[in-house]
Amino acid sequence: MPAKAQAAFLTPNHGKCAKGYKLTTLGQQGPEGKRGKAGEPGGEGRPGPEGPQGPEGADSFNAEQREKLKLLLPHMTFIASGVGGDPTIQFSGVNVQVVSGAGTTQVVNGEGNLVIGYDENEGHHAQTGSNTLVLGGEQTFTSYAGIVAGFDDSITAPFAAIAGGARNTVEGGYSTILGGTERTELGEYEAEL
Repeated sequence: MPAKAQAAFLTPNHGKCAKGYKLTTLGQQGPEGKRGKAGEPGGEGRPGPEGPQGPEGADSFNAEQREKLKLLLPHMTFIASGVGGDPTIQFSGVNVQVVSGAGTTQVVNGEGNLVIGYDENEGHHAQTGSNTLVLGGEQTFTSYAGIVAGFDDSITAPFAAIAGGARNTVEGGYSTILGGTERTELGEYEAEL
């Protein structure tokens, strides 16, 4: 090979060719050949070092909300093995109040109800009442300040209550059915034991 650019190309015997060969001059460099096929991808490299921790995210609470949380959280405790050995949230040193937001009990807006359980409603019963305690399933409640418990019961008057049973109906205000099946109370201030 030439020792430097533009130098002569010499054979190993400095211009003397082996028998059967003859010395010719080298021409200029030809054009670049076509690119060959891409090779097989190599194996995956080792993971690099872990990067530095990013900045802390923005707080989504405003100052007023943070102050409310500071007042609320001391009264709440999460107990991993609480009632019945199950996860439980416990409120301590406070009352728990559920309201409809209407500013008074005697307004029906479908809110402010405390439902314990799932209150399955496959029968599409009217559940438009407010400020009512609801337990069981398939219940109907369309007024306010009532209690309905059991299965497929109906209270449609203010301050009415059904304490249990199935398919009972109270349509009179301030009236109560304590239990049983398919009992009806139409009058006001009545009670069926």
